[in-house]
Amino acid sequence: MADVYELLERALDHYLEGRVRKAERVLDRVETLDPGNGEAKYLRGTIAFGRGEFESALEFLDAAVAADSSVARFHCTRALLLGIAGRMEDAREAFWAAIRLKPDDAEYWLGLSGALDRLGETEAAVDACRCAVALEPDWSVALGSLGTLLLMLERHDEALECATAAIAADDTNADLYNLLGGIHVAREEYDLAEANARRSIELDPEQVDSMRLLAAMLRRAGRDDEAADYERRADTLSAGSE
Repeated sequence: MADVYELLERALDHYLEGRVRKAERVLDRVETLDPGNGEAKYLRGTIAFGRGEFESALEFLDAAVAADSSVARFHCTRALLLGIAGRMEDAREAFWAAIRLKPDDAEYWLGLSGALDRLGETEAAVDACRCAVALEPDWSVALGSLGTLLLMLERHDEALECATAAIAADDTNADLYNLLGGIHVAREEYDLAEANARRSIELDPEQVDSMRLLAAMLRRAGRDDEAADYERRADTLSAGSE
C-alpha cells in the first residue's frame, strides 16, 4: 500500500498534468490516512484557487498553516488569498511569516511590497521591493515595481534608473515602456515620453494606458488629429473590456 508521501506525489503529478479530479481522489486517500496533513490541505487550496473558489481556497490554506506553520509557501499563498479577500493587514502579516521562514525568497519580499503599497505604506513598500531586487537584481518585475513606487514618491531619478534596468532585463514588456514614458513625463522629457509610449504600443497594440499617454503628448505638441485617433482607440478598447 502506498504511503502518504507517495500518495501526495501522485496527487501532485495528477494536478500538474491537469487531471484534477484524479488528484482530488488521491487526496481523499491521503486525508483518510492522515487527516491533518498540511500538504494535502495546501494542494486542496491550490486546486480551489485554480477554480476561482477563493473563499474555499483560503479555508484550506488556513488549515494548512494550522497543520504546519513551518512551511513558507503555505504562508505566502495564504497571503495572496488574503489580498484577494481585501484583508491587507492580514496579508502583510502572512507575508512576514513567510519571510521569517525563508528570507532569501525575492517573491515573498515583492508580495510584501504589494501588500504594503495597498495599505498606503509606500516607503515601507519601497524598502521591501529593494530587498526583492537585491536578491534578484535582473528580475524585471521587481525592478518595474520599484520604479513605479519611486515614481509615486516623485523620486524621478531613481525611478528612471529602475525602469531602465527593468527594460535591460526584459525589452519585450510593454508595461515597462509605459512606466518609462510616465517617468519621462514627470521629468518633462516629452519627446522621450512619446517615443516610449509608441514602443509600448508596438509591443502591445491593446496597451490602453500607453495610448492615452501618447495622445496627451501629441496634444501637447499640437497634433490634435493624431491624438484624437489614439483617444478613440483607447476608448474602444476600454469599453470592450468592461
